Amino acid sequence: MKPPLNAVPLASGVPSVNKGSLVLKRVKVPPIVVERKTTMTQTDELPVDDKPPPTERDAEQEQKQDVEAAPANSTKVLALLECTPANLQRLQRKLQAEGSVLCLDERLLRLSDEDENERDKAMNSDKTDVTSDKNRFLTVRNVKTDESVSVSYIWLRDHCRCEDCYNVATFQRSTSILDLPLDIQPESCEIYDEKISIVWQDGHRSSYDLNVVFSNHTDNFRKRLEEQRAQLVLWDRALITAANNTPPGYARVTLNDLLCEDIVMCQVVDSLLRYGFAFITKVPPNQQSTEMAVKRIFPVQRTLFGDMWTFSESKMDHSDTAYTNGFLGPHTDNTYFSDAAGLQVLHCIQFNGSGGETLLVDGFRAVEQLRETDPEAYERLCEYPLEAEYMEEDKHHQFIAPVIRKHPVLAGSVEQIRFNPYDRAPLRTLAPEVVPQFYADYRKLAEEVYREEAQWKFQLTPGTVLIFDNWRVLHGRMAYSGKRVMTGCYVARTEFQSVARTLNMIE
Repeated sequence: MKPPLNAVPLASGVPSVNKGSLVLKRVKVPPIVVERKTTMTQTDELPVDDKPPPTERDAEQEQKQDVEAAPANSTKVLALLECTPANLQRLQRKLQAEGSVLCLDERLLRLSDEDENERDKAMNSDKTDVTSDKNRFLTVRNVKTDESVSVSYIWLRDHCRCEDCYNVATFQRSTSILDLPLDIQPESCEIYDEKISIVWQDGHRSSYDLNVVFSNHTDNFRKRLEEQRAQLVLWDRALITAANNTPPGYARVTLNDLLCEDIVMCQVVDSLLRYGFAFITKVPPNQQSTEMAVKRIFPVQRTLFGDMWTFSESKMDHSDTAYTNGFLGPHTDNTYFSDAAGLQVLHCIQFNGSGGETLLVDGFRAVEQLRETDPEAYERLCEYPLEAEYMEEDKHHQFIAPVIRKHPVLAGSVEQIRFNPYDRAPLRTLAPEVVPQFYADYRKLAEEVYREEAQWKFQLTPGTVLIFDNWRVLHGRMAYSGKRVMTGCYVARTEFQSVARTLNMIE
């Protein structure tokens, strides 16, 4: 049996807190002098006087005699429902208002910080924040890397993969989150042969592969994401068109190779991940062949435009500027959808005319340039709630989101760009005093994407299919004359990433 790995099972429980109420102790004080009125305060050891009511003179004489004759150590203790300083002070004020006198040790009217803390703990013992208790973590060391990580017991219990907790057929948990105690603790914990074996206090047994635990630790997960992010190629026109960029780093494959070889499919997906675009050549210029090329890798996403769509300047089936022959500046599609398409496919299947060059801009690079020159504008564009909309006779799509969407895990990294000046709705999501600053910031980003050196222009000819990342790459088109027919489709972001994961290219 192998010696155990270094483990520090910090399994001590949360210390119990005394829930008892604060008790008023007997305190030796000078005699309490109370002028009795209609309403009396009940006290312990108060003498009962059965004599007839005295006259005013008798009362004064009796009061003087009582004060002189009273023993120095007499004790009077109030019987209160809850003996707190606030209640004592309230009682004292009430008696004073009635003309009576209540003498108490001043220590009862104010609690020390320590006493007050103890009282708060007692009153809130059922609200103990177990999430911040450092005794609820297991520290394990990887003997191969000498790396130590801390894992919370509640995480381990939630990730139990026994047949009672996890359905291996559906890859889903079988337990309810409501059955998971926040203060879960192990009865015993052993680490042998790269396995963690735990017997929980409720008798449940769990076993964990240490490699799986290390792999799913947040630090290691973030490190892998950073490594994948480092593979991105932020490009501009000069980099893409460089003479020494032969063969190009991005994918340019034939349809026949794509259909016959899986490795070619991997090249296309890798190019989409690293550069944000890829080309498939020698595709018959029609909608059916274009669809076949796309479906070799991804399923087609159905939107209001249909599955596959074909359009030209003479066939305006939808209310979109792309269906005209005018200049179309750099933009991303579907800013009016709650989940914009992940990929867009374009294929020029007929062109008789001049102009009409396709243009692409690396949005990630443009945003990076903005962050370097004006980090404040960058941060504000990550926050402005900008509304976009699409309207037809029987359709009205609308969505509000920032122009720049940060990566949820990698600080400083961008996940998505929603930049489409054409689809902007009336600006009603910003306070009037913020509006001028928004326009200034939005214009700065527009200046970056409209820079000539940022735009790669080329003629998309019949037979060449362009696929690009709609969350990263902005696309546009120069004005043209003549007849130009385009076909294409969208691919959902989740489907794009699903394919990349099954090919072990991303997390």
